Amino acid sequence: DAWSSVWDFGVADSTTPAQDVTGAYSSIELAQGLSSNIPGNGTLYVEGFPAARAEESNVVSWTHRVNRMQLGFFCMARRSIEGVQTVDLEYSSNGVAWHSWISGATLEQTNAWYMLGGRVGAFDTMETIHVRAIGYDTAGAGLEFGGMQFAVVIPECPWDGMLAVIGWLGARSRRWIHPCGRGLV
Repeated sequence: DAWSSVWDFGVADSTTPAQDVTGAYSSIELAQGLSSNIPGNGTLYVEGFPAARAEESNVVSWTHRVNRMQLGFFCMARRSIEGVQTVDLEYSSNGVAWHSWISGATLEQTNAWYMLGGRVGAFDTMETIHVRAIGYDTAGAGLEFGGMQFAVVIPECPWDGMLAVIGWLGARSRRWIHPCGRGLV
């Protein structure tokens, strides 16, 4: 299993993850003052973000790590014409003491999906990981999430590279043998 917790927002009126590791009890919470379509049609649309950055206006996703290492957090976000223009991501182990992570991610184009997130080494030491998205720059604006997940980043299979090298060496060695059978060139 490469995933830990995945929200695809495909079930109307539910913020329950579509996939969740047993014991993770993952959740999404909207700060007071924000409203949402809770979700619908594969997206979570949240509106009511202020023009000026306000830490109390946020969307928090959290999960229990359940002994998984190298977890990362990833989300897809987009804005409409009047939507949020800037997003900050912060993380916390307790939902109280927050650490700045991604500051000032600009959603420049309207109706374009942007991938936010990545892996933080500190996640490996946390039992519970909280990530909050803070949107701002347009009063009352909305922000749409097309998916969120806490997931293990899987490296490429080392065998793929090894097979490529073996193939290259095989092709190279054939070059050194003359096709007429006279031996090495």
